[in-house]
Amino acid sequence: MRQGKIALAAACALIGAAPAAAATTATLEPATAGAGSHLLVDAQGGFHKQEIPGGLAIGFHRGFAFDPAAVGAECSDDAAKNDACPPNSIVGTGVLDLLAEGFAFGANGQQFTAQLTFYRAAPRAQGDPMGIVFAFKETSSGYHGTTIGRVRALDDPILGTEIQWDQLPVPPLPPGMHFTFERLRLDIGAGTATPPVRVRPAPRKTPNCRKVRRHGKRYYLCHKRVKSMRCRRHGKRWLCRKRRHARAAQDGGAFLTNPVACAGTWRVRLQLAYPSGIETRDADAPCTAAR
Repeated sequence: MRQGKIALAAACALIGAAPAAAATTATLEPATAGAGSHLLVDAQGGFHKQEIPGGLAIGFHRGFAFDPAAVGAECSDDAAKNDACPPNSIVGTGVLDLLAEGFAFGANGQQFTAQLTFYRAAPRAQGDPMGIVFAFKETSSGYHGTTIGRVRALDDPILGTEIQWDQLPVPPLPPGMHFTFERLRLDIGAGTATPPVRVRPAPRKTPNCRKVRRHGKRYYLCHKRVKSMRCRRHGKRWLCRKRRHARAAQDGGAFLTNPVACAGTWRVRLQLAYPSGIETRDADAPCTAAR
């Protein structure tokens, strides 16, 4: 009887010590066929222990469409390198939970959480619609880094497009120190599908001006020159007219649009490239047909 209790206790201890089972879910908001949407991915447990992937890819079911013009700006390579991408180039966000282990992190390790931000960038290869910046920032340690990946077409019976980063900004670690992914959450979407950050310019004040009409056109008669307008002297005052700006293609649609056909679910695939091999996680996002 005593031996049975000991065996049961040992089994319970092993169960409690076992790593969390791998679970990956994908949802779309909204999940209607043909609608502009956000892709929400939640992957947790079961990642390679004490190993950080050097590459990451997100695969999308055939029929998903990306529209770079749905966001208002593009992050240049120099801005990405200096962690200075414009906020209105954001195409997605994320959160990464990690466990750090080693002599510097105590007997049970230390938890860290990193904020992820994805920005529109120039295409990396001919034929790509765009590139995407992967920006990583961990506030408690101050570590941050960026890399730029591709949005490319796939030759696959199920998946049609992939966002691929071959070299993630992974920090070099001293011997005896390790990181393990615990949970990765992603939100890919922008434009008219509720962008993560929408930048609205502050309204410009017109100093000491009044509206007047000259030859059927609207002007502003001002006490002093207005730098944001085209102005000329008009006696002791300035006669100014607003500059005409070409309207940039932005917010004209959704960054991510669902496939037009729905057979119940759409496949989403995460691939993590570790030094020891590739880890693949598939999730089927429920969908509904358009009415």
